[in-house]
Amino acid sequence: MNTTEKGNKLEDFVFEYLQNHVMSQYSNSTFSKVVVRKHKSYQKESNDSFIADVSIDCYLKNSDLTGDIDKPTFSFIFECKNYKNKVDKSDLDEFQNKIEHTRFTKVKGFLVTTSGFSTPIISGAGYYGIGLIVVNLDEQKYDIIVSRKLNSIDNEEQLYSFLSGNELSDRIVVFDNYHFFKFRSILENQGVYLKDEFLSVKYLKNVEIEAKAQKLIDEVGINELDSNLVIDKLLSHLGIKVEQKRLEEEQLGMLNINNNLISLSINLTSNRRNFTIAHEIGHFILHSEIFKDILEEYGETAASITLDSNIENYIERQANHFASWLLLTDRKLQRGFDLFCAQENIRKGFIYVDSQPDNYRRYRKMQDYMRNLYNVSWQVIEIRLKQKGWLRFEKNFIASSIADILSENTY
Repeated sequence: MNTTEKGNKLEDFVFEYLQNHVMSQYSNSTFSKVVVRKHKSYQKESNDSFIADVSIDCYLKNSDLTGDIDKPTFSFIFECKNYKNKVDKSDLDEFQNKIEHTRFTKVKGFLVTTSGFSTPIISGAGYYGIGLIVVNLDEQKYDIIVSRKLNSIDNEEQLYSFLSGNELSDRIVVFDNYHFFKFRSILENQGVYLKDEFLSVKYLKNVEIEAKAQKLIDEVGINELDSNLVIDKLLSHLGIKVEQKRLEEEQLGMLNINNNLISLSINLTSNRRNFTIAHEIGHFILHSEIFKDILEEYGETAASITLDSNIENYIERQANHFASWLLLTDRKLQRGFDLFCAQENIRKGFIYVDSQPDNYRRYRKMQDYMRNLYNVSWQVIEIRLKQKGWLRFEKNFIASSIADILSENTY
């Protein structure tokens, strides 16, 4: 096989993989069209051009793909190197030079090889934000590495072994701040989505998720209000161990499916601990069958452990809803709310919050009371109370003191 044939073989693999997994059209997205191409020409500032081996080109809604000027708004460019020897830093520098002169569109670059990367590339790629992908074409094994902080990864030796081509995995491995779906996240953050075949997760209605959480609660026999006691009972029942370790700066926790282990960041605040563990238990109950054959560990950041209803990743939405119900079922929430109302002699069935000092002080008092009662963050409690209609805010209400907001641990 000559050099051209070798290069084409790798380009074909990357092109076919992306074409099979990337969705091309959406109704609710930043982009209306996403096109996977081979040998796309990109114009540089100096009016010459370079050829991308494979690219994902993203067009805003109402873009005209048939016009004379074909300029995507965002592009993911894949440079393929099917070498006998390791890819050297000169290839990285050349690729980075192409990218930085492509000013008409935003570009994210990936270097793909079958032979591994030299040490200078592994160190330099993170600085440039370029992803490194190692592919074994014969066995169809591939490792997608996107890491900007290699030195802080615990299993650095194995990571360098992947990148250098000395070892190949039999699964897709995506490293970036310990998030194993970072490649998918990079695409989704720009409005590009992968088809369900990439990770097939069954759609579940909220009532179905609540039923699964309630079933677990009933099995364990949980009646406690204190989430510390609830979490301890759940972990013991499920046989899951918890450890604290030094994780990436933004990493809150990791779930090791095959070893029944949850790792928590040593920097995790007490208010975040219970919800983070409950979130990982949600993955364990809802997604174990999916995850266990795909990866060994699944990591979480503050972006994935949030009750924001706009979070796009429905895998995370499912785990978050499971966690909120596990810690605060309707019945449990009702008990706490009734206790507080009895203490404060509140009879109207809800608490109203506006800028009046007495109402706001009562709201703050309720925060302290329920945080101490449930041992879970106020954000979780507040969202659940609002869902039930037991906590109501004046329209456009803003807390009277910004310091009150900034002092809160919101997770």
